Amino acid sequence: LILSDVVKLAGIIGILLWLDWRLALTTFAVLPPMIWLSVHFRQRIRNAYREVRGMVAKLNAYLQEHVSGIRLIQQFVGEEASIREFDSLNREHRDADRSAVRYDSLFSAVVEMVGTLTLALILWVGGFRILGAGLTFGTLVAFIQYAGRFFQPVQELSQRYAVMQAAMASSERIFDLLDTEPEIVTPERPIALPIRLRGEIAFENVTFGYDPANPVLRNVSFTIRPGERTAVVGWTGAGKSTLIKLLVRLYDTQEGRITLDGIDIRELDLAALRRSVGVVLQDSFLFADTVEGNISLGDPGVTAEQVRAAAEAVHADRFIRRLPSGYREELRERGVNLSVGEKQLLAFARALAFDPAVLILDEATSSVDPATEARIEQALHRAMQGRTSIVIAHRLATVRSADTILVLHRGEVREQGSHQDLVRIEDGIYRTLYSLQTAGG
Repeated sequence: LILSDVVKLAGIIGILLWLDWRLALTTFAVLPPMIWLSVHFRQRIRNAYREVRGMVAKLNAYLQEHVSGIRLIQQFVGEEASIREFDSLNREHRDADRSAVRYDSLFSAVVEMVGTLTLALILWVGGFRILGAGLTFGTLVAFIQYAGRFFQPVQELSQRYAVMQAAMASSERIFDLLDTEPEIVTPERPIALPIRLRGEIAFENVTFGYDPANPVLRNVSFTIRPGERTAVVGWTGAGKSTLIKLLVRLYDTQEGRITLDGIDIRELDLAALRRSVGVVLQDSFLFADTVEGNISLGDPGVTAEQVRAAAEAVHADRFIRRLPSGYREELRERGVNLSVGEKQLLAFARALAFDPAVLILDEATSSVDPATEARIEQALHRAMQGRTSIVIAHRLATVRSADTILVLHRGEVREQGSHQDLVRIEDGIYRTLYSLQTAGG
């Protein structure tokens, strides 16, 4: 449409010059102020629409968050407060939208006013030329007709100009995201991993902080031998989950290095590294997809047989077969049609379906009942055979059988050893934690 208006405008300009070049120049005198107006309004319109898009994003984020947490809001009778906050955001969006409409309307009105003044100028100049016999009446009428058509595409362009500014304001947010360069990337020449990893993990003098000025981990060093089951315990905020994020390169260390089978993980292909490490978190996420799709994540390398074998290994097959469509059952958003324990079982099955060399459980059994936890522990004991495993837990009863227990305290490894070794340490951190958890029982 814009190209059509431009072509139409060029044709009319040619006709006006052919009819009378003097009147044509009078008509074209409007172009410099039109260009100045466009430049003057461009940034204001863009800023107004940018603010509108920002408010729409805030509204969408607010709605998504509060719809997801509707049960919590109802439980604590927070409906009125939520409505008031939504009304406040909605008013801000309305005000931003009014500002954008005001600039849009003002720009269109000014363009139309300039067009009207130009036609008046043509009549004034043309009238004097008719009186001086320098122009015929018919030519003036024809000129006015074409001049009117000259401003029609100009006005249409001004309207589309405002639409383009709105589109540009929206696309800016998208391109800002798309143009963001990831900090964690695969090196240009990654070292190839063997078909089957041994699973030896080493942290060598690792220091890391989300804020570099406040390290979460300080000079952490330990080694996990292939096939060993290692538990990580400590007070809340000690840095346990941060170890896992560093191991799968969600972040990179600020000092020191982490190796997998003796290779610095920063020299490995990122996808190959993450595929070799299976992670089960405390809060398992499920997609609006089938049960099978949530276990395989749509990976063509994971067959239906592998999906079923993984589900059977963690006893998820029992409840899956009770679903109306079994493995083809469609789950709703975040798996709301499953219990917390059932969702966690699917997360275990998902991790095992990819047959990782390293298995990480981050408070993974805290959401299931004791009977289900016992079955999972039994199944995971088989699944961990031949795999290096790291278990992060607050309930120390679940880590007593670990080969090695690492005790993190204020970002440092303070104690290391088996359960029997650690409970013998007088005034030890692990012994204190264990005593606090068993004192009541």
